[in-house]
Amino acid sequence: MFAFDPLHPQQNAIIEIIALSPNLTISELHETLKRRYNVSISLQHVYRLVTQMVEEQMVLKTKGKLTLNLMWLSYVGLFAERARMSTAMATLDSTMFPLEEGQKKSLSANSLMGVETIWNHLLIQLYQSTLEKNLFKYYSHAWWQLEKVETQKKAYAEIAKRGINCFYVFGNNGFLDKKGAEILSPTFKATIAKNPPFPTEGYNLNVYGEYILECVFPEKLTKHLEFFFDGVKDEASFDQELFLDLFTKRAACKVTVWRNAKQAEALRAKIEQCFS
Repeated sequence: MFAFDPLHPQQNAIIEIIALSPNLTISELHETLKRRYNVSISLQHVYRLVTQMVEEQMVLKTKGKLTLNLMWLSYVGLFAERARMSTAMATLDSTMFPLEEGQKKSLSANSLMGVETIWNHLLIQLYQSTLEKNLFKYYSHAWWQLEKVETQKKAYAEIAKRGINCFYVFGNNGFLDKKGAEILSPTFKATIAKNPPFPTEGYNLNVYGEYILECVFPEKLTKHLEFFFDGVKDEASFDQELFLDLFTKRAACKVTVWRNAKQAEALRAKIEQCFS
């Protein structure tokens, strides 16, 4: 049997049972543990385990009925997708840079999480290859900045410690886009474009020295993001669980990187104009 957590087989069994049969009572869970898994365990111990799992936000207990915490499931899904993509990235040629002038390469991802992993992988390689200090960024929406905010802030601080200056421009003026700019502003320059120089939906661009990174989201994913960002008007209407679901939603994406000094200079100038 697959063990979600080999060190806690009883918790693993509880997770499986509740996932397959939500809204069980603790007594029903106890009986299922004994019948289905042949686990010798007292009802009192099941109560202790469930209480611990509720405190760890793995399980919800509502009116005596048990369900898995969907927020916890979302984070599990994000972790699994990130681990899968990171493993895939480890198999790539770590010496793909530098590219020749005009040379272009593309990598495929099947989710926002995949795009994020590939993007980070390419930027780290570019930094190691070029030691460029100024990174210019345009995103239609601040989707990247709102996933696990405290973790992101720590990552930004580490980037800044390396002496890298990031300039962020967002193409929309919604509540969440402003929130994304606010998260960034203590560490980097971030602004909302009054007259966006690039598409206002589904577009992502980085200019790093002579290199350009671009990802145009497929139409379906673009519409999901547009609908979500348009629907959030304040903090109370921001559903973190639904937002995290967007990261693992299946979507065929392509991240393209190429080297073109003249084009990079022109694109960088468009981003810089948003700060004047």
